[in-house]
Amino acid sequence: MNKTILCITIAMMAIQSLSAQVENRHAKGAWIDLQIGQHIGFNNWISVDNLSEALPSASITELRAVANIYLSNPQFGMYIDAGVGIMPGASMKSFDINRMPMPNSGTQYYLREIISESGRSSTSANFKIGAGLFADFRANEKLDVSPYLGVGGIVMPDRSYEVRLKEQGSNMEYRSTYEWSRNPTSDGVMLGYLTLRLNFRYKIWPKSSLLLGLEYSYFFDTLNFYSSHTNVFNGNIQRRTETKGDNMSMLGITVGVSFR
Repeated sequence: MNKTILCITIAMMAIQSLSAQVENRHAKGAWIDLQIGQHIGFNNWISVDNLSEALPSASITELRAVANIYLSNPQFGMYIDAGVGIMPGASMKSFDINRMPMPNSGTQYYLREIISESGRSSTSANFKIGAGLFADFRANEKLDVSPYLGVGGIVMPDRSYEVRLKEQGSNMEYRSTYEWSRNPTSDGVMLGYLTLRLNFRYKIWPKSSLLLGLEYSYFFDTLNFYSSHTNVFNGNIQRRTETKGDNMSMLGITVGVSFR
């Protein structure tokens, strides 16, 4: 009985000691960065110009907060970030029949009705989230250099039109859908990406530093274009098209404050 009580006492003391060490380490080894960044794409979302113009410009202005936490080694850690990416609106503001694939090539059509439309053509704010690892190197008493490697995702609204097309010179009509999305069945889009960062922190106050960062992002997922044309009289699908988008690469620069 006494041995049991002794073991419990020792275990409780060890747990309390470990908890105190974890709290102490987190108090000294965790901090927040607040950043604003501008990212510019090396390419368009889709290489076909008239289709890419229905999508936001390949540019993201980002506001984000980053939580940095050291692991057991005080030189290495993990991070989690969340923010908002602001993207310029598409240059194609509304449905343009002259830019879209038709049920039959070489035949003239006119737009009889827009049945439905979704997605934004104006500037939009999209949620971003990411996580990964970092290393921390002291250049001198005031300057730290930190490379980051992580993955993330940005939520974007897809864009689509459902229209009714009338064939010039005949009674033939088609119900046509046009969609810019990751896949034709999704209601929204989350594009995943790999990110490489290099941050420079220059201490100007005892508990905060100015931050300058360079960043490269590569998107795993693509924004694709789909169209389908159905004969309204017999329900047969006359034509389907699919144009795969390009994997976007972006280069960015960030500035901010590190509360460390």
